[in-house]
Amino acid sequence: MAAAQAMEVYQAIARRRTIKKYRTDAIPRELIERLLDAAVQAPNHFQTLPWRFTVLTGAAKDGLAALRRQQVAERMDDTTTPGAQTKLEETYRKMAGAAALVAVTAKHNADPLIDVENSYATAAATQNLLLAATAEGLASYWSSGIATYPQARAYLGLPDDEHIIAVIHLGYPALELPARRRTAREFTRWIDEAPMPVRA
Repeated sequence: MAAAQAMEVYQAIARRRTIKKYRTDAIPRELIERLLDAAVQAPNHFQTLPWRFTVLTGAAKDGLAALRRQQVAERMDDTTTPGAQTKLEETYRKMAGAAALVAVTAKHNADPLIDVENSYATAAATQNLLLAATAEGLASYWSSGIATYPQARAYLGLPDDEHIIAVIHLGYPALELPARRRTAREFTRWIDEAPMPVRA
């Protein structure tokens, strides 16, 4: 990889942030297709190709946002208070305000090891999607709150052998967020000598 290309990758990693406010511009379909092509380049240990994508725009997107609001309302003791109404409206706007939603799902496998690996691979594909979105000048938000809501599964028409890894919100950013992550040094250990004998 050329130095300039490598720098683009590092810049996308550093610039990616969770952004929940978007402009009203639509995202061209071919751009979303490029993001999905990047997603499926993720590592996949067992070559099961477990990832699936459902892209929602327009009224389909708004319908899922309404289901998310309904899900949150069901957890409230009283939905009539001003605070509850504000929260519910913000819940709806957060999802409906995106230009597009991508539900990322993973195929189940009868083998428990492969099933776990499928989830890992699909999560890696999701990160690829987020980084590609950042490189294309889009904002994104990895949401999972609706993942276990049965009504959302029914709305998306998911088969029984798929589970939701993420619902990715995509849009052109209405704001910029500064980098704020710490370096990896405080989370890293280096081991140069074998800490204990290992029998062959």
